Amino acid sequence: MLLSKLSPILSPLAPGDLFLPQWLLVTLIALAGFYLWVSRWPGRNVKVKPIRASRFSPDKIPTNLDTIVIGSGSGGSACSNILAQSGQRVLLLEQHEERTGGCTHTFRLEGCEWDTGLHYTSEGMGLPTHRAGALLKFMSRGKQDWKRLDDPYDQIFFPRDDNVADGKPNFSDYEFNSGLDTVVESLIERVDPGNQDLKKQCDVWMELATVVNKGFTALGWTRIIPSFLHFLLRKQVNQLYKLASYSVR
Repeated sequence: MLLSKLSPILSPLAPGDLFLPQWLLVTLIALAGFYLWVSRWPGRNVKVKPIRASRFSPDKIPTNLDTIVIGSGSGGSACSNILAQSGQRVLLLEQHEERTGGCTHTFRLEGCEWDTGLHYTSEGMGLPTHRAGALLKFMSRGKQDWKRLDDPYDQIFFPRDDNVADGKPNFSDYEFNSGLDTVVESLIERVDPGNQDLKKQCDVWMELATVVNKGFTALGWTRIIPSFLHFLLRKQVNQLYKLASYSVR
């Protein structure tokens, strides 16, 4: 009795009745192949041997090098790290006489500490679930932590402007706080509270920044995935190229 009641339900799932469109079958096979290719990361069994930077000397150059990277900034260091963790023998060269790191290092002058470029980054850099955070965790093998900055994380100071319209705020400093909406609201509050046109312009700017970010992400993926899958990212990449041709004027 039970079998007879289930047979109408099971009959549509009989093996002879199963059918997958050819394009879907090809896509599934391609995704399975891509997964197997990615999962066979050559660096799984690589033992990393940290070596401190030292002053250049020809006799210190290792033999049997696979890659030579010139410049120890963010890009060069990240590239060297990933190549080394994939099993390559990498030589990283830097022209600075005292330190590596490019625009990521600091120096002291007249009792103050100065940064050469990077002084803070996005919150995503410290999140293992974020693209940038996941990459940093992989390169540092989970040993690098970030400290969250208190709000305001940055301030800009201007001389007092005597040409500001009556009734409008005339602050000499502008604060930047965490969060997209918070940044826009705090700036408008100090420039022209209640100005909806200004808010719309700020929102458009933030939307463009989001589009650019997604475009660079898509562009990076096109360097990884097989070329026949590039059509999946064509829209984001084309938007990036379109915006890259614009001028601020």
